[in-house]
Amino acid sequence: VLACTPVFAAGVLPRMLASLHAASPDVLFTVHSRSAEHVAALVSSQKADLGFGLTVPPMPGVNSEVLAEVPMVCYLPPGHRLARKRKAVSAADLVGEPMISFSNHEGLDEIVANAFRGCGGPPAAVVECPAALAACSMVAAGLGFAIFDSLPSRLLSREHLVVRPFEPHTTVQYRAYWFNTRLPQAERDSVLLRARTTLQALIDQPKRDRA
Repeated sequence: VLACTPVFAAGVLPRMLASLHAASPDVLFTVHSRSAEHVAALVSSQKADLGFGLTVPPMPGVNSEVLAEVPMVCYLPPGHRLARKRKAVSAADLVGEPMISFSNHEGLDEIVANAFRGCGGPPAAVVECPAALAACSMVAAGLGFAIFDSLPSRLLSREHLVVRPFEPHTTVQYRAYWFNTRLPQAERDSVLLRARTTLQALIDQPKRDRA
């Protein structure tokens, strides 16, 4: 039983499970897609063998390790004045622009606020939406910009969404969560290796695309 956030489920899990299924075709995988807090809670209550998502506060009995540091990027609607920039979009560039925020979901608002600290704080939000894929769709509809990690950019059409590096350089951590008694270590390590490898390949993909 695997629990993970929607972005991880849509971006990482299909490739990861394809690799696991090829190695163990008789194993049935059950997937629960939840927020990172609920992912860790499912692991803590032993309703999931492994969980994957952004960093959340520690929970009793739950172990975790970092899978990867994922850079934050700026999502812009097509036709936005900053979409013409070929280089990074800075926090200063975005002052006064309407923003789609993630409220305090998974600590993202605090991360974004820290990035805008030198500019007097983040711009005013026009929408608060904890779901990253939905927030990016709102960006595509022209409601504002969003700062989030780069995984959704692998899932949404670049025809309707402009993605630029964000400065100051900011990252979020994706972690694996598990309860020691749920899986033998060898099985757990095998799954974590595939998760780490798949996630890192997605992170590195833009570098290859720009080469």
